[in-house]
Amino acid sequence: MVESIQLGTLEMGMISSAVTSNIEPKLGIFELPYIYRSREHAIKVMDGPIGQMVADSLLTKGIRSLGYGELGFRHITSNKAIRKPDDLVGVKLRLGESPPVIATFKQLGANNRYYETAQGCSRHLR
Repeated sequence: MVESIQLGTLEMGMISSAVTSNIEPKLGIFELPYIYRSREHAIKVMDGPIGQMVADSLLTKGIRSLGYGELGFRHITSNKAIRKPDDLVGVKLRLGESPPVIATFKQLGANNRYYETAQGCSRHLR
C-alpha cells in the first residue's frame, strides 16, 4: 500500500507506523514500547511538534500525512497471564516488522515469531 501511494496509483490509505517506519525511520518513535505515560500522553506527542516533524519527513518520501490514529498501545494476548515483564520469558509472540518492538520483546525474553505484512511478502515475489 505504501508503494502504491508513493507511485500515485492509490490516493490514500491508513497505514501502520510499523510499516511506514521501514521507509521513514522517524516513524519508529511511535512504535517504541513503554515510552508514553498514558494514551493521552501518546496522543499529545502525535498531535504536537514531534508528530508534525515526523509527518513533514514523509513528504520527501512522496507521502502526505493527514493525521494519526491509534489502534491501542502495546497489547499482549496470550493463554498465559502476563502481569509483569518476567512473565514474557519464553512466551511465543507474533510481531510485525517494527525493529523497536522486536528488540524490546527480545530483551524481555519473549520468543519472537516475526511475520511479514502483505507488502513485505510482495517484495519477495518480484
